[in-house]
Amino acid sequence: MRIRDKKSLSLIVTIVAIILSCVEINAQDVCFNYKGEWSSWYDCPGKISKYTDDSGLILRTSGGTDFFKFQINNFIPPTKKQLKEHQKNNQWFSYYGTVDYYVNDKYPTAEDFCKVNRFVIPNPRTDVTPSAKRHTVCEIRIAPYKKHPELYLIIFDNVGIEVSIKGLKWD
Repeated sequence: MRIRDKKSLSLIVTIVAIILSCVEINAQDVCFNYKGEWSSWYDCPGKISKYTDDSGLILRTSGGTDFFKFQINNFIPPTKKQLKEHQKNNQWFSYYGTVDYYVNDKYPTAEDFCKVNRFVIPNPRTDVTPSAKRHTVCEIRIAPYKKHPELYLIIFDNVGIEVSIKGLKWD
């Protein structure tokens, strides 16, 4: 394909920029730990939002139903000095908080859905059996970062879930 004029080139550049920006917006990933073994990274289903104080994340369906969320109790953001120290030593931040997730008859425990590398996402329109919300304590680890957290590890009920939000831009 030969580009004949500047308008065509401009149109192609615009289309490529739109495609690349969509890829970055949807670059959030998740992986699951079941009995010490990590899954591959998968695209994170739904939409991700965060608490305004950076104390955790909320994963929602496109319809707005929260299906997985975690929050650090009494979160105090690290100082610039602490951020530098953790980066220098590749030391993760460690906190405690709570996690909310769903189970159902097919996947009655967190271990069950982590084994198959998927969240239980309630949908009253299609659910054959009802989903039940679970609320429990968890450990939340955050990978070292410069400005904003990008990688979270949530440990609860004998499983671990990592959520990567690298490249996500908040409104």
